[in-house]
Amino acid sequence: DNQLLRVSTDGVVKRVHSGFNGNPREVLWDGASIWITTDSAILYKLNPATDQRAAFQVNNGTPNSMAYDGLADASDLASGVPGGNVWVATDAGFMFKFSAEGIPTTFSGMPWTQPYGMAFDGTNMWVIDHTNGFIYKVTPGGVATPYAITGNPWDIAFDGTDMWTANDDASTSKISSAGAETNYPGLQSSATGIAFDGADMW
Repeated sequence: DNQLLRVSTDGVVKRVHSGFNGNPREVLWDGASIWITTDSAILYKLNPATDQRAAFQVNNGTPNSMAYDGLADASDLASGVPGGNVWVATDAGFMFKFSAEGIPTTFSGMPWTQPYGMAFDGTNMWVIDHTNGFIYKVTPGGVATPYAITGNPWDIAFDGTDMWTANDDASTSKISSAGAETNYPGLQSSATGIAFDGADMW
C-alpha cells in the first residue's frame, strides 16, 4: 500500500508515512534518518521528525538488500551530517554506495543475482547471493571476493570478529575474514534470518 508505519515499542502505530513511489521493501536506520528501498528502484532518505524525504534513483536493477557502514568522511564532518554510507545491492549485479548526502558511487559487474543479505565488518561489506550459495566480501573499492557456503545462505550477521550465515539446509555457518567456513548443522528447519545480540547469535 506504499506505506511505512512508525510503531512504538508497545505496538502502537504512531505515524503512517505514505506517498512513496513503489512499495517499501527494506528499512534501515543510520542514526539520524530512515532509508527505504522500494520495488520501483527508488531509495528514500526520510527525516522521521518532519517526514521530509529525499529520493534517489537506483539504476540497473531492483534494490534487494542494503546495509550501513557508519564511516564518516571529510564532507560529513565538515557539514555536521551524521557520517556513513548506505550500501545497496541490486538484482542486476550492481552495488551502490550512497553518502549521507545521497551521492552515489557505482560498482558494476558484481557477480550476484539475488543479494538477500548484507553486513559490514568495519572495513568490508559482505553480500549473500541466495541463488548460487555464495557470499561475497566487497572492499571499499568495490572488489568482490566469492566464498562458497554450505547449505545455501539466506541472511548474514557480524559478531565483531566473524561473519555468520543462516542457511537453507537448517544450519548456520561461521566465516572468518579470510573466508574459512565452520558449519553448524542440526537446526529444526531452514534458517532465513540471523542477528547478533552482543553475546549470542539468533
